[in-house]
Amino acid sequence: MERIFVFRLPKIIFGRNSLEKIGEEAKEWGKKALVVTGKKMAVENGFWERVKKSLNSSQVEAVLYNESEPDPCLQTVDRGTEKAKSENCDLVIGLGGGSALDVAKAVAIMLTQPGKIGDYHAGKAITHPGKPFLAIPTTAGTGSEITNNSVLSNKEKKIKKSVRSPFMIARVALVDPLLTLTVPREVT
Repeated sequence: MERIFVFRLPKIIFGRNSLEKIGEEAKEWGKKALVVTGKKMAVENGFWERVKKSLNSSQVEAVLYNESEPDPCLQTVDRGTEKAKSENCDLVIGLGGGSALDVAKAVAIMLTQPGKIGDYHAGKAITHPGKPFLAIPTTAGTGSEITNNSVLSNKEKKIKKSVRSPFMIARVALVDPLLTLTVPREVT
């Protein structure tokens, strides 16, 4: 039997200092971005300021949401979705490791779906494209910047699984290898 494969990828921009292109890329997708990061890394390493500066230079307003944690929980996505809605964000940028990117893509998809992320984690189908999601990985290995899923944890039920949809693929994956130099060698 012949096998058929479907291969979907975002636009991938790769290279040293390519982080500086985020404003130029984001302005094609919206005017106000929720930038999802982990709790400390992006701010402490200066990545948040560099992203904000690039976005602002392209007339894209930046709003920081730095609540992503390892094995992100459903409530983190719900809080991020509420922040994006209250701030009228029209695109979402994930800046960090796989967890931050997973939260960002889940927030982007939830900006156009009814209900809460828990509904989709429990199996409800995603039926509408989300708001644009752009990914900036700061680690190597998870591949979250090019996948169509978001790995999330339901802490109450002690379940960790993916929410999946072709609508969850990033519009742009901006891969700057210099961003991986700030994490421990085993993470890079």
